[in-house]
Amino acid sequence: MKRVSVILALFVCIVQAREVMNLMEPEAKTVYLNLGLDPAFVAGVGYAQSIPIPILNRNLTLTGEAAVPVLLPDLKDYQLQAGSRIPLIGYNNLVLVNRLNLKLSANQTWMFYATGFSLEEGILLGYFHPRFFVAGEFDYTKFLVTYYQHTEEYREEVYKDANDGWYGNTGGMLTVGLQGGFSIGRFELGLRAGAFKTERWNFPSGFPFQANLTMNYHL
Repeated sequence: MKRVSVILALFVCIVQAREVMNLMEPEAKTVYLNLGLDPAFVAGVGYAQSIPIPILNRNLTLTGEAAVPVLLPDLKDYQLQAGSRIPLIGYNNLVLVNRLNLKLSANQTWMFYATGFSLEEGILLGYFHPRFFVAGEFDYTKFLVTYYQHTEEYREEVYKDANDGWYGNTGGMLTVGLQGGFSIGRFELGLRAGAFKTERWNFPSGFPFQANLTMNYHL
């Protein structure tokens, strides 16, 4: 299972991208383009809408995004994401924000084709001004369940008795980073950089850093 956890950690990171945006006004709508190294070069398009919750005196922002690798795009490599953001507490412009995302990720390698679900829980703490923001972030992603279909090449060269099927509770990832952005009219530009480790506090194989550029347009 440890081997599966390491492989899954790599697979889920291949097409990840996170939205970078300021707090939204009530009933505001935004479309955005995400470009980044996460750790592969990826591109994503998304939509966000803010919904007021009067009983909580908060605005809940709902998001949806689809992302694919930029280099050698393949319909079998993708990520679909649905999420939410809500301010928890704040003082003036200093705000603590909770972020929750459910992701469906798929990836194909010479070893296997995998499709899996993961849940990301994160917090942002920063200074949010209507025209700019800067925040630190901490995220934990749990890999819930994944279906593996091993290739014949893998069976011939590595392990002939590899079993296809569903694997549950296959590990997790921790991410720490910084993000910020500024607005000009209806446009907003956001930047994000971070590093990640496994939930066992090990660096995964490959490039353990992330960077994103997000371009938002407020409708």
